[in-house]
Amino acid sequence: MSFTDDAVLMVKKGMHGATGNIYAGLHEFEDMAFLLHMLHKTDTFFDVGANVGSYTVLAGKVVGCSVHAFEPVPRTFAQLGENIQANQIEGQVQAHNVGVGREKGMLRFSTAHDTVNHVVTEGGIEVPVKNLDAFTEIVPLLMKMDVEGFELPALEGAAAMLSNPAQKAIILELNGSGQRYGFNDADIIALLAKNGYEPFAYDPFSRSLAPCEPSKHENTIFIKDLEFVKERLVSAEPFPLWGDKI
Repeated sequence: MSFTDDAVLMVKKGMHGATGNIYAGLHEFEDMAFLLHMLHKTDTFFDVGANVGSYTVLAGKVVGCSVHAFEPVPRTFAQLGENIQANQIEGQVQAHNVGVGREKGMLRFSTAHDTVNHVVTEGGIEVPVKNLDAFTEIVPLLMKMDVEGFELPALEGAAAMLSNPAQKAIILELNGSGQRYGFNDADIIALLAKNGYEPFAYDPFSRSLAPCEPSKHENTIFIKDLEFVKERLVSAEPFPLWGDKI
């Protein structure tokens, strides 16, 4: 399918998240628009829980910035690779077939749940796990994290990155699924607040941010350097979508 600008996204029946782009243009519209307005070519973006690469393609192809994409499930990782190749952004994207957690090791992941594959204690497959602070020589301006309830240990493994002033914003899914591991969304919000991040909602049409309560069903944008981010958003070039520009 055509994505936005000259980007393409290879999707198949049953990809519940990626196929949403067919019907909505950008299936997570506000968050994806935030990425497109926020990033410059000279920036680095981390896509943690990349799935088949919707966010990776937007950052690597449409923006043209450097991307590190993390996807633990081998079959999904192969589909991520197909989208990287289809967009000819191998030079922009480093894809990592690993999970992300508090520390280096191994974890088991489910494989049959498309966009909601997650850490399990039985069944599934065993995959290597790294912590994001293993990449401390690279500081992403923006990170998207969608790891189906494993956000707390993933963020705890990114302590150096979160405290680095070069890291400005995080697009994060909080939906209570961490309860399956005994994690609480409130602890995640407190960890981010300790590092200076506050939750905001983005209106792509007015290029405006508004303080908000973290969503329990969708992504929330957490911002650390509000003035920097505001300047980036209002000065960004519009991107084409469905015959219009936003």
